[in-house]
Amino acid sequence: MAIQPEFARQYDYDGPLGVVYHPAATTFHLWAPTATQVWVRLYSDAQPATEGFSQFGLTAGRNGSWQLTLHEDLARVVYTYVLRFADGEQTETIDPTPLRLSSTERAA
Repeated sequence: MAIQPEFARQYDYDGPLGVVYHPAATTFHLWAPTATQVWVRLYSDAQPATEGFSQFGLTAGRNGSWQLTLHEDLARVVYTYVLRFADGEQTETIDPTPLRLSSTERAA
C-alpha cells in the first residue's frame, strides 16, 4: 500500500524513535500518527500480564510523534505501548522500533 502524499506531508517525521536508556532516565519515542492517545506500560517481569504493571501517558509531539521521559532506572523492565484511536479502539503492542546496539552498548 502506497502512502498518500497528503498523509506524508502532514505526518513526515525524521526525529528520534525507540527508547533511549540511561540509569538516571529513560525516554520513549514512538511515531503513531493515527493514535489519539498513547501510554507506555512497564512490567516487572518478562511475562506481561493483565495485572502488575505501571502505565504512563506519552505526550503528543510534532507530526504524529509521541514522547515520555521517566526519571528512574528502568534496566530490565519490560514495556509495551497502548494506543487508542479515534474510533475508540485500543491495542497493546511491542515497540515497533528495532533495537540496535553497538559492541560497547548493553541492552536495558
